[in-house]
Amino acid sequence: MKLIKKEKTKHKMKNIELGKNLRKLNEKDLFVITSIFYLAIILIYELFYCNYKFFMQKIQYYNFSFYRIIAYIFVYIIYIKFGNKFISSAIKSFESNIKCYVVDVVLIFTTIFAIILIILCNTTQILNLRTIILFIAILLIDLFVIYTSNNIYKNIIITSLVFGSIFSITVTFNNQLDEKRHFLSSYSIGIGNLNLKDATIDESVASMPRQMNIERFVSYFSEKPTGELTKDFSNRDIKDTPNNFYYYTTSYFVSGIGIFISKTLGGSIADIYITGRIFNLLGYTALMILALKVLPYKKYIAYAVLFMPMLLALRSSLFTRCYIYSFMCIIYSILFKT
Repeated sequence: MKLIKKEKTKHKMKNIELGKNLRKLNEKDLFVITSIFYLAIILIYELFYCNYKFFMQKIQYYNFSFYRIIAYIFVYIIYIKFGNKFISSAIKSFESNIKCYVVDVVLIFTTIFAIILIILCNTTQILNLRTIILFIAILLIDLFVIYTSNNIYKNIIITSLVFGSIFSITVTFNNQLDEKRHFLSSYSIGIGNLNLKDATIDESVASMPRQMNIERFVSYFSEKPTGELTKDFSNRDIKDTPNNFYYYTTSYFVSGIGIFISKTLGGSIADIYITGRIFNLLGYTALMILALKVLPYKKYIAYAVLFMPMLLALRSSLFTRCYIYSFMCIIYSILFKT
């Protein structure tokens, strides 16, 4: 009986070990898989999100953007240069059976969900912008579960890039009471005017309505800033003017850099808007990494709280309050350390 139990135990151990070995991808394999996922995400975003009206509503012109092409290439170059640091951590995390099983479950679930979506799109014609975003989200979530590891700082970057990217293209544009004001302030800095008390706006950009849904927003991929600049806001609702009294110029500096780059490279109004959001997210992420590096303990609890969906959605917009929260977190971390 003891021999039988030992043989069963050995057999179970072999099965577990075999499962682990099957999941032990090498760095080259994971690099190729990530590259394929990235290409798929970019194609879906470019063809069906940025050019939704071209493919789905048969409008005759394609919204080509030199800026977006440069952005896609630049992001991939960044991945080539720094991706190995994340790949090595991901490979190491597969030593955990729990991580392997979680990845398996998520990949199986998302694959089945994607197949169901494809079938529904073919049979019921439900392919719309929300369905397109779901496909992008599925691919990003798959990458998220693959790349999460025991390194909290890398997890912060992965969480921000994955879920922040999703929020930046889905959360209502010019939402709430004053995101448009924040956008116009960032735009003023992006075109070189650092004095928000004498801010400059572009008429074509300022004409964007508040509370835009995705369907309305994607029409701005076909429009570029006209260059009709003005400093006269006397006939405008205050919600359609830059935030020139309550915030410092430095609050908009990071998003302003993103707007400057996208506008200089010929981006559309929608490209400029999304780039401003993403740069805001990157700035917040850098400050959160700094705050958690200073924090002496309970880092994972802080990570879980600070990257809750609602807070991350706020930081994936053009609101500058996220910087106020970030600096508060840094101050609290210093106080806890002392």
